Amino acid sequence: MESDDQHPLLDLLDIRSSGEEGVQVQASSREDWQKEARKLELQGKAEQAEAIRSRILQDQTPPWPVFNARGVEELTRKIFIDQVVGNKWRQQLFEYAAFYDAPELSERLAVEGRFKPAGHFLAQRPRIVTNRLAAYSRRQFHEVWADCDRYGLEHRTPMNQTPLMAAARAGNVPLVEALLEKGARRDARDHLGRNAAHLALREAFAHPQFAQNALPALWTVLAPLSLDLRIGDRLVRLERHQAEYFLVQSIWALIPITPVEDLLVLGFNREVVEHAWEFLPEAVLPTFRKKRNYISAILARNEVQRDYAYNRHLFLRVVSGVYLLQPDLFLRDPEQDGQWKHWTHAHNLPFLEQHFPIGKAVLNRVLTIAQAPLDDSPASMRPIKNRKPTRTSRANPSGAPQKTIPETRGQNMTKTSEEKVMQRLIKMVNQVQDDAHPQKTSSNTQHAGTQAKRKTKKPASPDSEQLPLFEEGDDSSG
Repeated sequence: MESDDQHPLLDLLDIRSSGEEGVQVQASSREDWQKEARKLELQGKAEQAEAIRSRILQDQTPPWPVFNARGVEELTRKIFIDQVVGNKWRQQLFEYAAFYDAPELSERLAVEGRFKPAGHFLAQRPRIVTNRLAAYSRRQFHEVWADCDRYGLEHRTPMNQTPLMAAARAGNVPLVEALLEKGARRDARDHLGRNAAHLALREAFAHPQFAQNALPALWTVLAPLSLDLRIGDRLVRLERHQAEYFLVQSIWALIPITPVEDLLVLGFNREVVEHAWEFLPEAVLPTFRKKRNYISAILARNEVQRDYAYNRHLFLRVVSGVYLLQPDLFLRDPEQDGQWKHWTHAHNLPFLEQHFPIGKAVLNRVLTIAQAPLDDSPASMRPIKNRKPTRTSRANPSGAPQKTIPETRGQNMTKTSEEKVMQRLIKMVNQVQDDAHPQKTSSNTQHAGTQAKRKTKKPASPDSEQLPLFEEGDDSSG
């Protein structure tokens, strides 16, 4: 900058002084800083993101108690162990049980906690859920924005949901879109591992009107384009247009309320999936994919022991028609920079074990087998389509009594091989099935032998097919 505005060089360059001009500086809005914090968080710069929230946004801690896993454990300790006097804690636990659809916990509260209102679970539940979602169901968002400005865009409600998760469950599409525009996280989860898309899907399974009116728009903006899984030492990516993607997401949304004949509280079968998908609109799930033959084919061709060229090894068939998520399945944890987490830990099944009295013994066995030998450290990643699955015969087919598998949680079992893990899980499942239906033992063994003799025709690669993955006539491959 030349201080002498009469310098001859300025005349030569035909530059004239136009007086003082003010420089306009546009201040960043609170919304801009929220988006910047989220961007830094996605880049792995958690410290910078936290600095923005604490120093610039100055997010405060909500004054209400949050009933996450720790909060619920404290409530149950006060009520059932310390036996505190008064109904304040009992009312809070009852509202939690109603909001999370946990009738077993409500029944325990009514009997052991001597809280009479908990005995009217079905009658009280709709009112409690409506009251808890009232602010997120309105067309005016003033109350929601006030809480977001004061406590941050990702603050937790008393029921341990972010504003986006609560708006998705309430079916408030405009509020969901507004929160996403401000930078709300789609991958935020509650203490049971469910994000906003899972909550919307779960609500649609139970309410046909919600499924028809709100779910198409919610699923479009909330569901991720793909789902990354680690199965053993191999990576599997499920795209949103694939039937396996929607099936895995549906099962994740349904757990733990998927009992099958009181045999496996974590199990599911074709009837469970078919019933859940009954009222879903065409925009979310094509009609032909709801047919029972199609569902059976998807389940069968993705069994761990299935001899299918493009098997993704997602499910373990424990008895005829009954499945579990396979025991060597891991998902990315958005709270830990995308590190791999076993599905039992991602769904917080140890927490459910403490508050799921029905079938608790079976759940405990599943946890013991599925978690004990886990190694969350990444291994070599090879394409799943090149995997040659190993058939594992039914454990102890002679029907001799099997020993109960001891509790090994917390021990270092990372050296156990994948084959041993599968054998132990199948042995546990066989013992459970023998106790419930002993007459099916021999028939299942014969079925496994017959299945090994079948010759399957190698299908075309799914990557070369047009959507949908296969037509209705392809069900025979399952």
